[in-house]
Amino acid sequence: MTSIHEEYAKSIFSLAMESNQLNEFQAGFLAFTEAIDEKTMQFFNHPKISKNEKKQVIEHSVKLTLLKHFLFVLIDNERMNVIPSIFYSFSELIDDLNKIKKVQVYSKKVLSDDQRKALLVQLEKDTYHKIELEEIIDDSIISGFRLEYDGLVKDETSNRQLEDLKSNLKRG
Repeated sequence: MTSIHEEYAKSIFSLAMESNQLNEFQAGFLAFTEAIDEKTMQFFNHPKISKNEKKQVIEHSVKLTLLKHFLFVLIDNERMNVIPSIFYSFSELIDDLNKIKKVQVYSKKVLSDDQRKALLVQLEKDTYHKIELEEIIDDSIISGFRLEYDGLVKDETSNRQLEDLKSNLKRG
């Protein structure tokens, strides 16, 4: 079962593909989501502001017709509050199409250029995708690194090795 934001993302992804507007839609959708702040979201979610008034704001601020109509649907269905989630799911679909995988790397310190290159080569070989690394410094790690992507965790830290040793000693 998929969530509502994933359904919207799949629908608009399909429409953008069919109309050969994927890149334009992605750029416009990104700009729109980056422009929305808390005050703007309060406006779109306010029950006393009519749907027509909300649509007028979209009409005057959004140029791309496909994006404009998509936002009208969200207004009609009172789903503007899930725009960030829809954009995230939409971006994942774009990454899948382009065979890009985002991987978080947790380590004690910033990876050296050689470590980063070796990790990229190995991950691209393992996943058949272009890899985008996000390095995250975690002071609790003694040494090594932990990778997280696609819901998977590959823990190559000495912390995990020590926990495994501790667990084995308790059993034995």
